[in-house]
Amino acid sequence: MPEETSLEREEVTPLSEQDSEINSANECGVAYKAPDGGWGWVVVFSSFFIHVLMDGFTFSYGVIAAELALDEAMGVSRQLNGWTSSVLTGIKLGGSPLVSLVSRRFGNRPVTMVGACVAAAGLALSYFAVKPWVLLISIGVITGIGTSLMYLPSMVIVGLYFDKRRSTAMGIAFGGSGLGMFALGPLMEYLMDVYSWRGALLVLAGIMLNGVVFASLMRPLPKRPRAATEAASSASAENKSSSDHLSRLKTLLSDRNFQLFLLSQLVFDFGFDTPFLYAPDRARKAGHSGLLAALLISIMGASNVAGRFGFGFVLDRLARCKCAVDKTAMQGVTMLGAGLAALGAVLSESYVVMVAHGVAYGLFIGGFISVTPAVCAHLLGPENLSYSYGVTLLCQSVGVVLGPPLTGAIFDATRSFDASYLTAAAFMLIGSFIVMPLPWLVKQQRATAEAATAAKATAAAAAAAVDGGVPLIDSTLVELNTSA
Repeated sequence: MPEETSLEREEVTPLSEQDSEINSANECGVAYKAPDGGWGWVVVFSSFFIHVLMDGFTFSYGVIAAELALDEAMGVSRQLNGWTSSVLTGIKLGGSPLVSLVSRRFGNRPVTMVGACVAAAGLALSYFAVKPWVLLISIGVITGIGTSLMYLPSMVIVGLYFDKRRSTAMGIAFGGSGLGMFALGPLMEYLMDVYSWRGALLVLAGIMLNGVVFASLMRPLPKRPRAATEAASSASAENKSSSDHLSRLKTLLSDRNFQLFLLSQLVFDFGFDTPFLYAPDRARKAGHSGLLAALLISIMGASNVAGRFGFGFVLDRLARCKCAVDKTAMQGVTMLGAGLAALGAVLSESYVVMVAHGVAYGLFIGGFISVTPAVCAHLLGPENLSYSYGVTLLCQSVGVVLGPPLTGAIFDATRSFDASYLTAAAFMLIGSFIVMPLPWLVKQQRATAEAATAAKATAAAAAAAVDGGVPLIDSTLVELNTSA
């Protein structure tokens, strides 16, 4: 009987077993090497469209929220719309640490597939909502859990497939977020015109199920055997590393500069989601059509993509030419720009001003998202990126959860979106002011560390000289001092 090929064996292997192999590589004596191409580009393609579905709905929810606010039968307040949006986004970001453990146990592909099914189920259940709080559970909690299960694994597997081209691959995959914002906003408006908001959510549930198809393309990496001694050594190192995770995280959190950075992220994200959520509602209230209101999200999406690639490209070019530009300073610029864009939105309710606000806000927010991982690596080193970026996402999720309900409550009290936008702008500007001293503080911290290292080296050299019998003080000077 002819021997089976590796491809044939893979076809009959259960998905969960295939994907979990990569997580137990050390125990099985198996090593994985990033191919930097090949099937990896198919994985990038799948991750791109998963971001289209996931982030497209998350950031375009404001289009549906504007319609819900006009449905007198449901009686959905702006504050409840804010809670639904914030819980949806907060669970997606804040659930990352738990999803990381789940994906390590069961594999990236099956977790993403389950996430797409859960997200679609939440949208489908919203069709039957008769009370406003049901939407908070179906969209905010259930769909939020689904998008959280899709979010992290679809990023991680791209990183596993690429090493030298990782930044390019991740940039392409993240680009799906902007395309989703650009396409889904007008699509939601069209579906609501034809089927009402209930029918639109049901159709979107079917669209979200395409995430299962795209996730099925996230094939685990092929394996290659390695020496038993190497496998045993790696397994021992893995066990030791696992026991040190908590103490390592505590050490990172004790860094004063990182603490200041986390505070800036927390404060800034109180205002982050407000323009995405209320821009369509504000446009409708100003008398613009539903289509023009939805197009504002598309404009934000297009400029968001430009900001992600533009600021990332500028940062890479500055690093290559060795220009003395601190990454934290670059993020301070993006945060300040986003705050000023939100502040400028209250100048007028004309559609031209709203478009200008959408372009500027999307551009700076895209830059903010793109630069944040680089800042984490800059502050605590690239070897600690998984820790620092995970904690950063957790802090951001707190601001995202609490911010929109606050600005929604302000609208319900004042009946003015200007007050909501001013509040959001204030949070973002304060966050940018908090991060601005970081370039100087980081420089001072590193200068102090270098001075301490130099002092230790001098002391060690002196001790070595004494131990070796080399006099540290000229004997002639000693004799002169003694005779004196």
